[in-house]
Amino acid sequence: MWRVNVDGVRNLIQACREAGVSVLVHTSTLAVKMGGQKLMEHTESLSPHVSEDALILGDYARGRVRAAELVLEAHDGPTQTGTRLRTVVLRPPLLYGEGDRAFVPYVFRLARAGGNTMPSFGNPDAFQPAAYVGNVAAAHVMALRKLLREDDASQLQRVGGLPVYVTDDTPPNNLPGLAYPFLRHLDLQPARDLSYWTVAILLLLAKAWGAVRSAFGLNPAGPSALPSWTLHRLGQTIAVVSRMRAELSMGYTPPFSWPEALARSTAYYGAAFPGEKA
Repeated sequence: MWRVNVDGVRNLIQACREAGVSVLVHTSTLAVKMGGQKLMEHTESLSPHVSEDALILGDYARGRVRAAELVLEAHDGPTQTGTRLRTVVLRPPLLYGEGDRAFVPYVFRLARAGGNTMPSFGNPDAFQPAAYVGNVAAAHVMALRKLLREDDASQLQRVGGLPVYVTDDTPPNNLPGLAYPFLRHLDLQPARDLSYWTVAILLLLAKAWGAVRSAFGLNPAGPSALPSWTLHRLGQTIAVVSRMRAELSMGYTPPFSWPEALARSTAYYGAAFPGEKA
């Protein structure tokens, strides 16, 4: 993971310098700021520092932190063709929509394993943002165009060498609540109202039971309705950020409204779960 996310980015920056590339738009993640502290409409400059040891996503997030640092450090550096390399780091939240194979499909599998009931994990009151992948893709194009003409921008309107939060109008919710709109047509029952610590205890018991089965040479249990420990911890963090910098400096406006994003994504997930009851 480190070789791809850090060494790969380092090699990419060097290739940009050798080829005289003028703009590099790097995709980071909001997870680099998720370490247990609350983010309540924070801007990039006001977001609290998170020590690498506190990052909820562990080595993955630490690698993404270092990769972003490399990209930002490379801003305005010379290339071998005499031009200068301009960089920006975009920080989208959890993504959904076309191409998603990790979030909504994972929640769907948990729901099926739990008797067609939406899983309960994280803190029910810990709201987080999610964004439609089409809107985040558009933000990358806007960032590219902005950096290509940044010489004409005032200091306050520049994004070169800066991180930028990219969100859209998807309503923030807890993690199961973020997935539910795309699974509503599958007639799943609402999630049980379980506290964070109740689920944590269930996860510990499940791990202990798995160890007992393994010790006695028994086959592993079937699909579990419990989430991974990492996802459960991720769902305890309140993380709602401001996209003011993206709007003011990049001219970013989500091209797809929430109803449009919902319709497009529901169609994608409907095709991703063939044979399921609609």
